[in-house]
Amino acid sequence: MNHIVIREKISLVLHNIRSVRHFRNFTQEYLAVQMGISPKTYSKIENGVITLTVEYLLQIAEILNIELSQLIGNESISAVSVLT
Repeated sequence: MNHIVIREKISLVLHNIRSVRHFRNFTQEYLAVQMGISPKTYSKIENGVITLTVEYLLQIAEILNIELSQLIGNESISAVSVLT
């Protein structure tokens, strides 16, 4: 995988996290509290300023109640896919 493809994949994962968070009506502050980090730090993670670690990714998937494979899949998540 080249650097551009990796960046696109990371962007898709962050998009999916944001989409599911919005679908669940969770705020960034809510996820931050659940993860034990500051809202500012969570915002930086979701916006790609801070690297999304595996630990953070696993925590986010658990809080959002979604399979990790859905977040990191090759497709953008929609409300329909969150329900299935």
